[in-house]
Amino acid sequence: MPVADRTYTFRASGDLGDRIRAASVFLDEIEEAAGSEVSERIARELVLALLRDTRRFRGASGNQSAFMRETVELVVSAAQKVAADLEYADAYARVGAERTSDEEEFRRAARTRAGERWRDA
Repeated sequence: MPVADRTYTFRASGDLGDRIRAASVFLDEIEEAAGSEVSERIARELVLALLRDTRRFRGASGNQSAFMRETVELVVSAAQKVAADLEYADAYARVGAERTSDEEEFRRAARTRAGERWRDA
């Protein structure tokens, strides 16, 4: 059964277009590179977003434009959250891999103290 095309319009925040473009790029990149792990993270984030805001679609009942706006906002927000999480995870991993002189001194002192306790036991 052929379906007629229809243009939907709805009011949204001024930055939604930019956010949609950024989310589209991110979703396209993860489709090619990341595999199912990131896709599962996005799916979990979608579910969490729905659980956090159970009223999100309440005003959309019978209003196709409101439903589309909330759906787009939901997907874009989930993609942004996962993209930020991945970015921060990489940054934390880089920082965690580097040990400062203070950290080295702390580790050496802890090993020395543990050795002394073991020897004295």
